[in-house]
Amino acid sequence: METAVSISPVFNAAQFFDNNGQILAGGKIFTYVAGSTSTLQATFTTTNGDVANTNPIVLDSAGRCHTAIWMTDGSAYNMILTAPDGTTVLESYDNIVGVVASVPSGGFSTAIWTAVADAPVNVDTDTFYVPSDVTDQFLTGNRVRYRFSDNTYGYGTVVSSSFDGTNTYVNLAVDLDSPNLSSDVQTVYWSAAIVDGPIIDAGAISYTSILNYTDATTVGGQVHINSTAITNLASTVAAGETIWVTGGIGSAYTLTPTPAITSYGTKQLWSVLFHANNSGLPTLNISGLGGLFLYQYNHAGVLVAPVIVAGMISTVFYDANNDVFILANQLPAAPPVASARPNTTYVNIGIAENGTWTVPADCMAVHIYCTTAGLGSLGFLIGCSLFTAGGTLITTLSLQGTDFNNGPDGGSGMVDAALIYVPIHPLTSYIQIVRLAGASTYFSAAIQAYTQFN
Repeated sequence: METAVSISPVFNAAQFFDNNGQILAGGKIFTYVAGSTSTLQATFTTTNGDVANTNPIVLDSAGRCHTAIWMTDGSAYNMILTAPDGTTVLESYDNIVGVVASVPSGGFSTAIWTAVADAPVNVDTDTFYVPSDVTDQFLTGNRVRYRFSDNTYGYGTVVSSSFDGTNTYVNLAVDLDSPNLSSDVQTVYWSAAIVDGPIIDAGAISYTSILNYTDATTVGGQVHINSTAITNLASTVAAGETIWVTGGIGSAYTLTPTPAITSYGTKQLWSVLFHANNSGLPTLNISGLGGLFLYQYNHAGVLVAPVIVAGMISTVFYDANNDVFILANQLPAAPPVASARPNTTYVNIGIAENGTWTVPADCMAVHIYCTTAGLGSLGFLIGCSLFTAGGTLITTLSLQGTDFNNGPDGGSGMVDAALIYVPIHPLTSYIQIVRLAGASTYFSAAIQAYTQFN
């Protein structure tokens, strides 16, 4: 048996969320008689009104109503959305009627109020009849406007309407600030609008579930774009608030977030708990869309194989430019290596007394080994002076081990025991080997210089 139905103005083609912003999977939509929370009233899945929805309607895993909601014409509903427990009310709308499917001709301006062709006949202060069957225009809950001979208007809401085979009788709830019906009423108008506040002709709004919004300049196009953006954002936020555990064998990791994603796209990220260590370069396959390599950045900003330890939690995001996944807060790509020794860069550079040596920019320190020969004297002392590029003395350091005697025979001899380690001051441009005390036939020094450490 078919029932005359119109589309519900609420709860259709929407995705629902709970008060914490989580997808309302398993939420319930109850449909009652208007004003009631106990007397259930059926809705339908088709425009023919021949297949009833379950009551309550249960939302799917994505928080969506999986069927359309069509309402019996002439019936008003109390629509209630609850949490999966069926008792926690999240949204409710009372006195809801279906949106009339047909749109009167003449554009939006005439669709707000549509005049009835036949003149009304007054019965009493809140009832009139029209000599034709127009019950489809005066459905329960529809708005009515009536014009008096002086072109003033009254307003009301349809309480009931019936056709006796000749006339359609309409009973109104007249607005509190509106004049009652009288024999002076010349014309009546109808509208499907039932909302409080500004009046909108719901009959001028059509619902097309397969409509493609390709023009962003239309209201429908913008609503579609914004709804899609909000849905995607909500899914991203919901996914980001949940830690998903990987599966898979070896380093071929899998991830199955809920709801599943349909493609890899920019700005996607997941909080992931890895179930196993990796070896080599692993892959990650999300929602069965195909495995992509999983990298991390090293200290130089280069993508390298990641370090993954069973039980670690990390943020994974999709890099659309490289078509890979990347760990955003990774472990070090390799443990730090302790310094072993300085690199010997400049070896055995000879320098005589008062000789100078220009210090290379990468030099960090030098060892100076000094050899003396000939007639020695007690208190003989050799030093190393550091100068800036402008010739300003920075400091002079004495070489240790240069307090020589006169040799084994009390005469000439040769001693080579002077040694010093000299850290290079950042402003040092050159060094000079100088005699600080004593006398000798000659002395010379050998410099061994170092750059960075290993």
